[in-house]
Amino acid sequence: MNLAYPTSPSAREVQGFGNSNPKMYPGPGRHMGIDIAANVGTPIYAACPGVVETANLKGAHGYGRHVVIEHGDFRTLYAHLHRVFVEEGRTLDAGALIGEMGGDPMDDDPIDGASTGPHLHFELILPAEPKSDFVKTWLGWTVDPFPYLLKRFAPAPIWIGTVVEKSGMKVRVDANSNSTRNILGALSKGTQFEIAELTFPVDATWARVRALRQEWVCVKQRNQVFVELSAPPLSASTQTSPPIGEASNLGGEKAARLDEVNRMIAYLEARKKELM
Repeated sequence: MNLAYPTSPSAREVQGFGNSNPKMYPGPGRHMGIDIAANVGTPIYAACPGVVETANLKGAHGYGRHVVIEHGDFRTLYAHLHRVFVEEGRTLDAGALIGEMGGDPMDDDPIDGASTGPHLHFELILPAEPKSDFVKTWLGWTVDPFPYLLKRFAPAPIWIGTVVEKSGMKVRVDANSNSTRNILGALSKGTQFEIAELTFPVDATWARVRALRQEWVCVKQRNQVFVELSAPPLSASTQTSPPIGEASNLGGEKAARLDEVNRMIAYLEARKKELM
């Protein structure tokens, strides 16, 4: 399944999933999704393919204008919209424009919902109670949306990065160490993160964080190393069976070594193509 970040890649995630606030949130008093802040009018996109189940223009449940998209065995919800561009029953691709961000209580929009500033409230809703961290809502059970989507639909990480630079590393929307714009945040020393891709501009190595949006961290600049790379755990490997000619009942240590060698071969092949 294709995936897309549900709004501008430079928007700021201002509240995570499951934050406690019994006065603001129903049920157990935990935040039911994530909040991503930008300006009113910022585009809102479908995170993955689906069919519009609800396009509410009048507001309900504190969401203001909101859209619910059905994806087969889960739903996504997009709340506090200033404008809605889709109608119920419409089939969408990942990344399809569905509306604009709203939620500013200082403007003249009376259908912001329960919002203290412009942002997208984004939920992923399951029809049955999951085994771990969730919040019960009027539509079902919500879980932390981005980890769910990445684990289920995105390719496994190719490396694990560990920040070794003592001052930490900036996370950017592009692989450019000279860019002072579009800094998304920072990773402190010792932070580990999953890597989806490596790229090699002049005299540098950059890693794309395994995320729905473009998030890049500089791994190495000339001879200075900022992030150390290691192989991901076997459970995160994309390899599901041994290569042709290998025994299928490999021991754990041998399988781990073979898995790491295959990842290295794939990495070197990709690097060779980039240099040709």
